[in-house]
Amino acid sequence: MAFALPIPKKLASATPGQVVTALIIALFLAVFLLIPTATVIYTAFTEKGTGAITAINFIDFFNTELFRRSFFNSVYVAGMSVVWATVIALPLAVLTTRFDFRGSAVGVNLAGRIASHQNIKFWCSPLPRALQTASILSDIWSVPFEAFTKHPLLKERCYGTWEGRTLEEVKKSQPDEFQAQDADPLGYAMPEGESRNDLNGRINRWLSELSAFDQNVTHVVVTHSGSLRALRAIYTKASIETMLAYCEPQTASFILCDGQETMLEIPTGILQALGCTGAGTTVRI
Repeated sequence: MAFALPIPKKLASATPGQVVTALIIALFLAVFLLIPTATVIYTAFTEKGTGAITAINFIDFFNTELFRRSFFNSVYVAGMSVVWATVIALPLAVLTTRFDFRGSAVGVNLAGRIASHQNIKFWCSPLPRALQTASILSDIWSVPFEAFTKHPLLKERCYGTWEGRTLEEVKKSQPDEFQAQDADPLGYAMPEGESRNDLNGRINRWLSELSAFDQNVTHVVVTHSGSLRALRAIYTKASIETMLAYCEPQTASFILCDGQETMLEIPTGILQALGCTGAGTTVRI
């Protein structure tokens, strides 16, 4: 991550407690690390009794077979530790560098807007994907994760037996169900799933709960594509055709205000700085 942060004009003065803590740590390191290490080095290079500088201790060490075996065993153990640590860490490092941190990109892009508002209420879907994004955002925005209210009405639309499959896969394996959705895109509910009308009703119930808050409160919502599209359509009173045509990228965030919506695009520089190859895929649901 390569972002410029404000540099404080001067360092804050240390409190007495911080000074005492620093002194205790320094004393601990001196007694249990610096002094013992210095003693070992002094003893290794001096002759016992006279204190004269000598290398005889090293000659005696390597002339003793037991010491030689112990030394090479220690080198072997240290070397194998490095090898196995590399074997484990290198693939993880490669995976990390190839991962697109799009949640971070959204957080950085919105950080200025979040900082400019004083009265904010944070909401989040209780599903793991949204909680993970909320956790990333809480770190970027310096907001306690506990500030996000997990609300069940904000969870993603339930796709029942369609869960985890693309529409093309559904079209091939269950053509009757696919045609039923095309014929009634709002009212059709796949087996064990929700219809768009069910989802819209759920989001409407959440919106009705916001009437209990002061009108000056800014609501920040972390949710999923289906729920977000339902929220946008309800708030802007979008037509059925407009709602069905929604196809925003994964990193999309929206400002809903005065019955209008504005999509906030993430600058290319932020995406590149976070290792993202693009704004993310678009999904038809």
